[in-house]
Amino acid sequence: MFAETSAVLSTTSTTAPGESALEVAGLTHRYADTPVLQELELQLYAGEYACLLGDSGSGKSTLLQLIAGIERAQHGQITVAGRTVADPARRLHVAPEDRGLGMVFQDQALWPHLSVQGHIEFPLRARRQPIDRQALADLLRRVGLGGLEQRRPGALSGGQRQRVGLARALAGNPRLLLLDEPLSAVDTAMRSELRAYLKRLFNDLHFTALHVTHDPDEAFELGTRVGVLERGKLIQWGTPQQLYRYPASLNVARLSGACGVAVAECLERNGNTAQVRWQEHIHTIPAHTDIRPGPAHLLLRPDALRPDADGFAAQLADARFQGDRWLAQVRIGEDSPLPVHLRDTPGPGLRLQLRESLAWLIPITQ
Repeated sequence: MFAETSAVLSTTSTTAPGESALEVAGLTHRYADTPVLQELELQLYAGEYACLLGDSGSGKSTLLQLIAGIERAQHGQITVAGRTVADPARRLHVAPEDRGLGMVFQDQALWPHLSVQGHIEFPLRARRQPIDRQALADLLRRVGLGGLEQRRPGALSGGQRQRVGLARALAGNPRLLLLDEPLSAVDTAMRSELRAYLKRLFNDLHFTALHVTHDPDEAFELGTRVGVLERGKLIQWGTPQQLYRYPASLNVARLSGACGVAVAECLERNGNTAQVRWQEHIHTIPAHTDIRPGPAHLLLRPDALRPDADGFAAQLADARFQGDRWLAQVRIGEDSPLPVHLRDTPGPGLRLQLRESLAWLIPITQ
């Protein structure tokens, strides 16, 4: 599919699926005395749609600007499709227009005087690349802009303007597409629609992308790989399933979905699991590599507890109906409320059993 897409767009060369599309090594960046990125390392393979999740000030937009060449790297290396584009130690800085990248901005960055077609052709003209009008017409159709070629931004909806920005970035058939908070400027309903649209487009075209966002739902819906950036450090980088099941910290756990936290006592570590005392029972729980005997955080997703007549007595604190089941908050002993999925309407006398394999143990210091 990737090769077929390249032929349809017929602009620049591409990276074959499975090959390295991006390598960032030891990237450190400061603004005055403030560290923004700290020894950051990551690798992205062709055909992946990766999402970086982080709060404002975490360094995610700065990272994109360094990869794009808008900012000059201070320390470390950046390699795109096997070609080093930034290495301050060798005074190497490849210009943004020569990196073979596409970029989608939060505010679309459209020019009011240019038509949709003018925007799509602009990067090709700037790079003196041939313009295949049939290929561009096919691209516009794919992004839902067919028949709107002559419209200007003022005559388009917010969702259509965002699609123009996306089509413009894809027109040059980039080795890597960078998306900087691309959905944050549209309303909630449009954001949901555009998320679903981006997912369909990626499944169709198999482009390679690095998408930064502060929205966990966005990252976990779109990303084939997800990273969490905190104060310039990449805390975790893996598949959405890995971050959900085995979060490296409490913050990662909370960003990746409903999660309860209880304090348990680790008695002994055995390989990838630990013997844990919780609620006066001994359990065998999958454990973080840094776990040692002593107090630890027991992370419980909603499916880690299930109704069982012989289980722990639980008090119902809250419940919300979610279509085919309930998401309840329950108290077991002195612990804070814990989430649990229930098929039946919650009532008094609730008793729950721990599904050990679905729990996760991390150090309290994490």
